[in-house]
Amino acid sequence: MLGATLWFVVVMGLMAAVLMNGAAAFGRADLQAAADHAVEAALHDALADYQNRLRPLLANGTAAYGEPLPTVTVTPAPRPADNGAAGYGNDNESGFRAGYDVTPTTVTPPSCASPEQGGADTVAWLQCHALVRESRASLRVTVRVFDSSGTQVLARREQTVTLRLFALPPYSAVVGRGDGA
Repeated sequence: MLGATLWFVVVMGLMAAVLMNGAAAFGRADLQAAADHAVEAALHDALADYQNRLRPLLANGTAAYGEPLPTVTVTPAPRPADNGAAGYGNDNESGFRAGYDVTPTTVTPPSCASPEQGGADTVAWLQCHALVRESRASLRVTVRVFDSSGTQVLARREQTVTLRLFALPPYSAVVGRGDGA
């Protein structure tokens, strides 16, 4: 009888360990799925931020059309340790933190100067009217989603984005995306 009771206790202990391990695995999978979902929104935010930073440069003519494009890097500042409350979401107190790099892969945006310009960035069919002054640029957008403290990377993703650049509002428009994940 004592042997059967001990055997039952051992089996119950093993079952409890297996169930706890399974619950922890589901928790990790839930956290990873939420981080993967957050990286998509962060990609859009990074591109919108870059377009907003590029807008005044295009408006006053200090970017594009023969000038190198700016590179933008945003890293989340580490937060002090909180009171132990864990969680994630869209709020700033317990949510994921995103950092990103937007690097132009186009060395110099093409212009309408001459068809002999040549090179890898030559684009046909640019709108060359003085008011439009269309150009194109390619960007590599790399996003990293961190935990709420901003120290551990939970998800990372890259995209290559092509922008049309204009001299008038809206100044830039997305014309292509390629997922590098």
